[in-house]
Amino acid sequence: MALIHRVFAAPILSIALLSANQAHAQQPPDPDPWWGTDKALHLGFSAAITGGGYGIATQLTQDVAGRAAIAASCGIGVGLAKEVADALGLGRPSWKDFLWDVIGTSIAVSVSVSIDLGVRAATGK
Repeated sequence: MALIHRVFAAPILSIALLSANQAHAQQPPDPDPWWGTDKALHLGFSAAITGGGYGIATQLTQDVAGRAAIAASCGIGVGLAKEVADALGLGRPSWKDFLWDVIGTSIAVSVSVSIDLGVRAATGK
């Protein structure tokens, strides 16, 4: 009978130790993941706001650098305002969200300036 206990005890003990190790090794999910859906929304909305700001800036100045500055101010300003509102209790502030706002703004300014310079070159203005 003691031999049967030894034969079954070793595998059962091994399974129990492995299960305990696996339970301890699992980390809780990150509440603010880098690739969350909200990050795509931050990038997209910042890009859209920046693109709209560049469009409005075309009516205010002929200077491409000035247009880019106005557009970037719109995108970064709205992203910053959203994070400040979150910090004041309207949500959960996240520097990762703000970084995605900056990335979206950068992409939109780059695309807007490229299109603007391409149109200027094509029309000779």
